[in-house]
Amino acid sequence: MMESSKSRVQGLGVGGGLVRGRGTMLLGLGSLLCVVALDGCGGKQTVENATQVQLNDPDYNYRFGVQCLNQGNIPAAIMSLQKSLAAKTDNAEAWNALGLAHFMGKQYKDALAAFSSALQYNPAFTDVHNNIGMVYSDMGLYDKAKAEYNKVLEDLVYPKPEAAYFNLAVVALAEGNLDATLNYCRLALNMNPRFSRVYILIGQVHEKKNDLREAIANYRVGVQVDPDQVELNFNLGMALFKTKQYEEARDLFEKVVRLAPATSQGKQALEYLQMYKSAS
Repeated sequence: MMESSKSRVQGLGVGGGLVRGRGTMLLGLGSLLCVVALDGCGGKQTVENATQVQLNDPDYNYRFGVQCLNQGNIPAAIMSLQKSLAAKTDNAEAWNALGLAHFMGKQYKDALAAFSSALQYNPAFTDVHNNIGMVYSDMGLYDKAKAEYNKVLEDLVYPKPEAAYFNLAVVALAEGNLDATLNYCRLALNMNPRFSRVYILIGQVHEKKNDLREAIANYRVGVQVDPDQVELNFNLGMALFKTKQYEEARDLFEKVVRLAPATSQGKQALEYLQMYKSAS
């Protein structure tokens, strides 16, 4: 049910799998959360509107690269960030963003190299360890991923520990350790009670335990916290469909199609709606 790491990252707001922190955002890439700095990235920028001076400005190219990254335009993000780094090699934030761009393109070796450069120029850049863990997790190297996430948690002043707990929960679920998944989810919610995506994992654990009643209860809580979170609405609709609560499931599928028609969830929801109409 999760979209791939190349799926479009929506907006800079709280919806669409993003959780904002001060000067940073957490990007929901598939089932994981990565972190990219946003300082000075306000407002829309375009190459067409840029002056020649701006096009040669490493800070402008960094901001434009992050904007492209957030819009899912990976080739443009990589080109702009590389141009920024050619003029300002010691920008750890730009190296981090470049690593994320390579990750979103599934260029794992290049992603790890960029993240390594970010740590070279700023060894205290804790966000990068979270993002390295994300790469290892996507590669199926779960022990290495967990080691990186635990490095994040060793930073006692890190402002976003819920991201590491969430990613540890994702790894635990991939490994089939349901109890550990629930434990990490609880820790994430202790850090941020409105972290809606956690309820996706909790619901999935209960579905694996064949406890649809508890899964539905948790998906409902998540939807209450974040009414427009596509995956929560879709998973709740699916769980209701499985328990023959067809009318409420139909309403949720219609909502998913309105919110995100081009996503995998939107397309699947449309298929269920067509099945529902055929059976009516």
